[in-house]
Amino acid sequence: MTVHLFGGGSSPGCSNFSLTCTAEDDENEFGVKAAEMVKKNFYVDDLLKSLPTEEHAIQVIHDVKNMCAKGGFKLTKFVSNSRRVIMSVLPEDRAKEIKGLDLGQGKLPIERTLGVHWCVESDTFKFWIEMRDQPCTRGGMLSTISSVYDPLGFIAPVILVGKQILQEICHGRSWDEPVEGDILY
Repeated sequence: MTVHLFGGGSSPGCSNFSLTCTAEDDENEFGVKAAEMVKKNFYVDDLLKSLPTEEHAIQVIHDVKNMCAKGGFKLTKFVSNSRRVIMSVLPEDRAKEIKGLDLGQGKLPIERTLGVHWCVESDTFKFWIEMRDQPCTRGGMLSTISSVYDPLGFIAPVILVGKQILQEICHGRSWDEPVEGDILY
């Protein structure tokens, strides 16, 4: 079998197995660092890695890209907070928002990576909390608090305050009973 359907229940496992085999098969040719990167830094079809220097990043991109190409994988959608690193990647292999960008003048975009917004220009993560028109009830508060997607817990200290308030109002109150009093202030 030379292809696998994308979206199947087994797809992430098959992808991971194929990448691991590629890394093990080609480690001698492309190096231990490239093989370790392929084995440990892919999440299904996304490779995420922070590296200490631009030179290191450029070399790793070259080695990992060639290693994966030898295994039948074409890596694309590259993005970096370093313009020099981006320029080392062919324009057709850059992320869509960066392909037509004038790297000398244009501001780098905000990318989504594993569900988290990454501001490439400032190299920071961004979070948006939309305050939907929810009733001021236990259920409304829980809905708002639960709507924040933060898998790494970056803003847990902020969300914790909302959870503490929710915990305070849980005693003796139904889900749809309006919340009133000092707790709102």
